Amino acid sequence: MSFDVFLMHFDRGQRTGADRAAVARLFRELGANALDGEGVYEVPIDDLRASRRAGEQEQYCIQINADGVEGNEEFTGCAMFLRAFSPGVARVVYRIAEAGGLTIVSASDAPALLPPGVDPADLPDEAYFVRHRRVTSAEELYGALTDEYDQYCGWRDWALSQATGAIPPPAARPGPGAHSE
Repeated sequence: MSFDVFLMHFDRGQRTGADRAAVARLFRELGANALDGEGVYEVPIDDLRASRRAGEQEQYCIQINADGVEGNEEFTGCAMFLRAFSPGVARVVYRIAEAGGLTIVSASDAPALLPPGVDPADLPDEAYFVRHRRVTSAEELYGALTDEYDQYCGWRDWALSQATGAIPPPAARPGPGAHSE
């Protein structure tokens, strides 16, 4: 299970090509690693560590599906299926959205989130996009999505408890700050 975040480019209400070159440059700056040649990248997160084996810590990475960011295809946005959320994750999401002029859409109750380069007049004329919010920094984005991520974690814990019959104790659930599963 994941907390899904989509970055989309719109012009006059339609999905259109974003600034591919700017996003590709940022991916290189962030140390993104292409995983399969099909538009899937791993981007390291500066404030999270991961354990693949007991006692071993390594840099945590998020996967970004960004088909079209390299090559000649149209790049209209990307998707992130997050299993952790922190200020570092918010910085990466915000920087990509800002570089590409991309609207931030999460699979939650949060409104569409617009970095400074996104014109609200370009959003689709759909009910979801009418209720949008401007975010001017990664810190604002983190604040806007933290409650949504916490709700996702609660739902995930409930779903897992139903599937396994085990109810995770509150202390085992992620709290404010760095969230991961």
